[in-house]
Amino acid sequence: MQQETMKYVKQQWSALVSFMGGEDKKKKREAIFEMALFLVLGILLGITLKTEAVRRITIGFNDYKLASQKNAYDVEEMKKNLDAQAQSDQAAQVDNSQPQQ
Repeated sequence: MQQETMKYVKQQWSALVSFMGGEDKKKKREAIFEMALFLVLGILLGITLKTEAVRRITIGFNDYKLASQKNAYDVEEMKKNLDAQAQSDQAAQVDNSQPQQ
């Protein structure tokens, strides 16, 4: 595995050297094509990472500038309603638990 990797690196290096020297047009085209593929791959990888980061990261530097939204629920009103409902349920239970005469 390591020998194959070293062989590939040497091949790429020789392609780059020949590209710089302008020795062989075919090797030059191959090197340009590979560099273009790496560029496209880098751009696509960058777009993908940015898209995923926007989806997953929920806080940012400028979040304090956002206008706060009104809550959809009024907690105090809900608490009052639940207390009233609990009292009425408790009163109903007391009425039901008393023996009828």
